[in-house]
Amino acid sequence: MKAGKSPKRARATSPPEEVVATAQESSQPAVPVADVAAKQEQVRKAVVLLAECTVRNAMALRTSLLDSLDAPGSVDVEVGAVERVDTACLQLLLAFVRERSQHGRSTAWRGRSDVLEQATTLLGLGGTLAISGAA
Repeated sequence: MKAGKSPKRARATSPPEEVVATAQESSQPAVPVADVAAKQEQVRKAVVLLAECTVRNAMALRTSLLDSLDAPGSVDVEVGAVERVDTACLQLLLAFVRERSQHGRSTAWRGRSDVLEQATTLLGLGGTLAISGAA
């Protein structure tokens, strides 16, 4: 050895990437598939009806309803903003509620719209849609 130099110490090397990845993965507990399904069940979907719920906006409503059709939990339909409604949109809502009901899924009405309630009563849909007295 040369004078004034200390013996080389072994440098601390970082572990191989495989070991690091395994250590990071193991720091988070595995989540059972049943727990993931239960959390998805708790997530509620919502559909918000526009103030003008008419044939002009029917395609947008249809798209929104189709996106929520197979949601596992209850779907909230917010009706509080509805100021005008026509038969086309009521038919879409009726088809949505019936389809979900046939598959054991629920639909909850949120808010209140006198116009929507009157229209469902006038067309004899009050019992099927059960919008009156929505939360």
